[in-house]
Parts: sequence; structure tokens; C-alpha cells
Amino acid sequence: MKLEQSIKFIKGSFTPAEAKDLLFDLMANKIKFHSIKNFSSNERFGKPEKGSQKKIDELKSDRNKFIKLIETAIEQSIDLIIESDIKIALKK
Repeated sequence: MKLEQSIKFIKGSFTPAEAKDLLFDLMANKIKFHSIKNFSSNERFGKPEKGSQKKIDELKSDRNKFIKLIETAIEQSIDLIIESDIKIALKK
């Protein structure tokens, strides 16, 4: 078995509304993941998860970039092409 796999996660042309739904749902889930991880660390160890708040802030900043791009697509009545690969490797 290969120690590394890569899959095509997203590939296609999307209307601004579809792109917004897709990207915002992904971002919301990632923010939720890091928020829960941070909360759990606070509850178990009395301190926040190292790096979680920074990651949440980065994700929120990225979400704002998506908003601007989607607004531009709406103004120009054009679709967006979204492509995303996921690379997974086993870590020893």
C-alpha cells in the first residue's frame, strides 16, 4: 500500500451561489473542527489548543477573500472554477 494518496476533491464550474454554498460549508466545518478542538483542550488541560485560534483566524480571513471573489463573480455574471486536491500521507 502506498504511504501517500491524493484524491481530486473538487473540480468543476460553479455558479456564484453554488460556490458560496460549497466554500462556506467547507470553511464553517473547518472552523467548527478547530473550535471544538480548542474547547476540548480548554476543558481537559485548562489551556487552549496550540495553534487552533490562529488557524480559526486564518480561516476567517480566507472566508473574507472568498466573499470578495464571489461578489465579483455575481457583479460580472460569471461562474467560478474550483479545483481542490487532498493529499493524505501516513505519518510515523
